[in-house]
Amino acid sequence: MKTCIVLPSDQSFMVDKTDDWSVRMINHGIALLIAYAEKQGFPIELIDTRRLSGWDEYLERVKGFDVVCFSVSTVNFCVYKQALDKMKAVNPKSIVIVGGVHPTVKLSDFINDMFVDYIIQGEGEVALTKLLCYIKKEVKGIPRVHQREAVKLDDIPFIKRDLWLQEFPLKLKFAGQPPFVTILASRACTMNCSFCQPCSKLIFGHDERRRSVENVIQELEVLDETYHYKSWMIHDDGFLQNLSWVKEFLEAYKKKGFGPRPLIIQCRANYVVSHPELIRELRDVLGLDIAIVGFESGSDKVLKSLRKGTTREVNIEAAKILHKYDVKIFANIMMGVPGETKEDVDLTMSMVREINPVHFSPATFSPYPGSDLHDYCVKHKLVLDEYADRHVGQKKLKDIDYDYIQKAIDKYTSDKHPIKFWLKHTNLPLAKTARSIYRKIR
Repeated sequence: MKTCIVLPSDQSFMVDKTDDWSVRMINHGIALLIAYAEKQGFPIELIDTRRLSGWDEYLERVKGFDVVCFSVSTVNFCVYKQALDKMKAVNPKSIVIVGGVHPTVKLSDFINDMFVDYIIQGEGEVALTKLLCYIKKEVKGIPRVHQREAVKLDDIPFIKRDLWLQEFPLKLKFAGQPPFVTILASRACTMNCSFCQPCSKLIFGHDERRRSVENVIQELEVLDETYHYKSWMIHDDGFLQNLSWVKEFLEAYKKKGFGPRPLIIQCRANYVVSHPELIRELRDVLGLDIAIVGFESGSDKVLKSLRKGTTREVNIEAAKILHKYDVKIFANIMMGVPGETKEDVDLTMSMVREINPVHFSPATFSPYPGSDLHDYCVKHKLVLDEYADRHVGQKKLKDIDYDYIQKAIDKYTSDKHPIKFWLKHTNLPLAKTARSIYRKIR
């Protein structure tokens, strides 16, 4: 039974942009799904639309499969619809399975689609392999919708990294030197942010699950032997939320003698403030180099509406601690939140200036289904586009001054990097020539 999984992406057909972060990053969710299915006797091929030249190549790749699975997120839903329709033109008899975040939180977008045979809601390792077994045995009366079944994370084999590109090219924008690898050690976030929950709980359940420390150390040993990696990232949404695990991991890492190598983690400001000495130990033992922190806003009013569990004061204190221990800050900022005013935007940008991140990543709130904040926006008829991505330039809600947000961001970037800002935004011949030269030498 020939089976593939399609990753339809809003970054599709980026084959000529191999230095782009979003093209090279491994999708660990799909990678783990494939690894588990293969262990159960169901090899699955990967079709990643980011790495294709166009729809013609996609159609050549997708021909001849008995079962075609699609992993669908909300932001990729429109690309998925195109990929599904085009696939059915060349594979009319193939069985279609959809899974991922969007089918989990908005079943109505799939349940009436005549091309969709089966739907998996929530994490899919166990559910997918059971479904493939039913299909292979031609079991009658298979249910159309299948719910998540939790898998023990140590039971999933290490992912097959040769399915993907080397995760970063030779020239890295803000991380350590290659070879660069990423790992995933846990599932689920225990926090209750209004722009995220209950989506995470619907996918993974209410409790965080972690791989054993021994299991993660074993994977790092394999990665060291195979790639001799020099820098790395732990992809967990909240790496610091289980302190006993982190401390056990630090001891095991030291015992193995790996030594510090530039590391990127994602963490929350309140955890940094509560455990400043842990930041020092993470730097000294693991090589913590960059902390991606979801500061979101500099307005206490907005942070409260987001149920973030932090304050402006906590955000700034966390930044001070990270600077103290020479950990670079990658600041995730969210504006365009319902009820946000110009004064709130100004408070956020003044906080960003005080935080002084090495990388500033602004976004505007996207009302994705599956969050309490999405439901609030629907109830108050604020939604313009619930499928738009996080980028600032797209208008997603009514009553949000997106032009003011853009001007505030432009003011910050022009003050911080005046030459870069001029080169990027100026259409004078000199700037155009400089941009062209930069792209060639980069």
